[in-house]
Amino acid sequence: MIVVFGGTVQDDRGRKGGEAVSGANARWVDFSGPVGGGATVGITIIPDSRDHDNLSWFVADWGVVTVGPFRLKGRLVPRGEELLARYRVLVHDGDATAANIAAHLDK
Repeated sequence: MIVVFGGTVQDDRGRKGGEAVSGANARWVDFSGPVGGGATVGITIIPDSRDHDNLSWFVADWGVVTVGPFRLKGRLVPRGEELLARYRVLVHDGDATAANIAAHLDK
C-alpha cells in the first residue's frame, strides 16, 4: 500500500499524500493500495469525536499513520483518573471510495 508502489493515503477532505494530510484536522485517514494478486485493500483510522478535538496527524507515504490526543498540547491526567481515547479501525476491500467510509462514522 506504499505510495511509490501505487498506494494512496487520503483524508476525509480529499487531501492526498502524507505531507498534505500530516497535521490536518481530519475526521479520518485512509491508506489503500495494491497488495498482490490484483487485489486492492485499505485501512482507515477514525478517531471517536467524543474523545478528540483539534486532532493532529502524522502521516508518511511509506506507510505510517498516527494520531493522538497529545500531538498539539499536553494533557494532565491526575493520579487515579483515566484518559479515554477511542478509535475505530476499518479494514476494507477496495479503495476509500469503495469502502464508503462516511457510512461508518460516529456509529
